[in-house]
Amino acid sequence: MALIEVRNLSVAYKTPLGIVHALEDVTFNVNRGESLAVVGESGSGKSTLALAVARLLPPNAVYVNGSIMFDGLNLLSMDNDEVRKIRGGTGIFMVFQEPATSLNPVFKIKEQLLEALRVRYEREGNSFDEHKAIDEIMRVLRDVRMTDPELIIDRYPHQLSGGQIQRVMIAMGLLMRPKLYIADEPRRRLMLLYKRKYLSYLGI
Repeated sequence: MALIEVRNLSVAYKTPLGIVHALEDVTFNVNRGESLAVVGESGSGKSTLALAVARLLPPNAVYVNGSIMFDGLNLLSMDNDEVRKIRGGTGIFMVFQEPATSLNPVFKIKEQLLEALRVRYEREGNSFDEHKAIDEIMRVLRDVRMTDPELIIDRYPHQLSGGQIQRVMIAMGLLMRPKLYIADEPRRRLMLLYKRKYLSYLGI
């Protein structure tokens, strides 16, 4: 069974000028450990597809047709609370075009990455060891080519550049070990998401 199965997915937006059809009959699978890149020109619906799979479409969007099965579960039949549990990082993790919006501005980077690991440790049934967790954080930050990670983790999001924030979010996703990793506008991120057995990757 595929990890994610999208069948005949159609999405439209309600606008003051009428209905705008963003996706029409999109079908694809992503198996466990498999990567899939979706290529298209600007405005072709790539971001809409990513948001649709993660159930993060704006209020004016409508699922016109189709289904999204994730790990055997029908995402379109779930309520928001049920989907939120899956989307919390350990099921589906998404890096947005503007990753800064995903970080809490009042907490340092270290605190936010440690919290991500706490969630994963709890899911795996392991006791949380902060020293071990910090070692893992430093290793992953170096893996995503973050310079001076020792300094970065003690900074707040507003003290980082856009590229640094992007790498922090990529690292957070790798630390969480989600079943499906979605990156909107991946570009060079594909270079940073090296192959891991547990990771299925959807690049939009």
